[in-house]
Amino acid sequence: MGGMRLDLSGKTALVTGSTQGIGRAIAAGLAAAGARVGVNGRSTESVDRALAELGEGDFVAVPADVATADGAAAVLDLLPRVDILINNLGIFGAQAALEITDDDWRRYFEVNVLAAVRLTREYLPGMRERGWGRIQYIASDSAVVTPIEMIHYGVSKTALLAVSRGFAKEAAGSGVTVNSVIAGPTHTGGVEDFVRSLVGTDLPWDDAQREFMLRHRPQSLLQRLIEPEEIANMVVYLSSPLASATTGARCGWTAVTSTPSCPDAADRGPPGRLMARRISRHWESDRVGRTTPLLFKSDCQRLRSAAMAATNSCPGNDMCRSTTCSIRRFQRRMPAG
Repeated sequence: MGGMRLDLSGKTALVTGSTQGIGRAIAAGLAAAGARVGVNGRSTESVDRALAELGEGDFVAVPADVATADGAAAVLDLLPRVDILINNLGIFGAQAALEITDDDWRRYFEVNVLAAVRLTREYLPGMRERGWGRIQYIASDSAVVTPIEMIHYGVSKTALLAVSRGFAKEAAGSGVTVNSVIAGPTHTGGVEDFVRSLVGTDLPWDDAQREFMLRHRPQSLLQRLIEPEEIANMVVYLSSPLASATTGARCGWTAVTSTPSCPDAADRGPPGRLMARRISRHWESDRVGRTTPLLFKSDCQRLRSAAMAATNSCPGNDMCRSTTCSIRRFQRRMPAG
């Protein structure tokens, strides 16, 4: 860290869903930086157990189900002033897309999205009046690469990105920063159970983890599960005065391709790799509203040939079809000849 010091002395933080996993690691990290931290869980027993495991630090017990309006009101009674709000609470689970019921969709929205919106709505005005505050939403790479085995979860995390950006605009110029943290699959007890549900229980854990990443998260650049403390490090930094110019951002270190690419074609090298990189670069630029052509005509001609060579040999899985769609859109914009 050199001369950098993440000092949160005098600040009060609330971390929702912080009795275990990522939330507990974040609570520990904020307390280590000097903050007074509200530890939240649905029951008094779970919160007391977490406080005992956390050990030293300035912690406050905040037992309440923040996924309900009554639970949010109870939190406000226990912590009327919060300087740092970490919306970490979330649920996940594998479920076939066509078997997700209306009740399931509502539950995921209420827990993963509405709970964070409700607390932001309550705490942001006070932060703005004081001229300082930090609000973060723990999102997921599932927000940008929706997993087929839990699209309801992916949709809820995509919604958080919009929520974060929207409230960042609401807080603009006030000294309050609002950001989302995009984390990939993280090594927690719940995720271990989830991994086992997908790859089975026969493999040793290290092999099961690698199999999960290869089969179900091939877009990960880390190619491993993240440790909760690694996410906590990012969150503590964004909570500190050092991050005063970072707002409205999607922060993460498990970057994934914005446009799904065909792993078979991209891994073959030229022309497949050329196709995947150049198509993705152009398409991303087009998405953010640029209208100036990024490639000269000769580049377009070479890219067309690369795209055709790659797609003709593509095995045609879901990710490949998404890429082909992007290629076709791109080809329609390329000059003829």
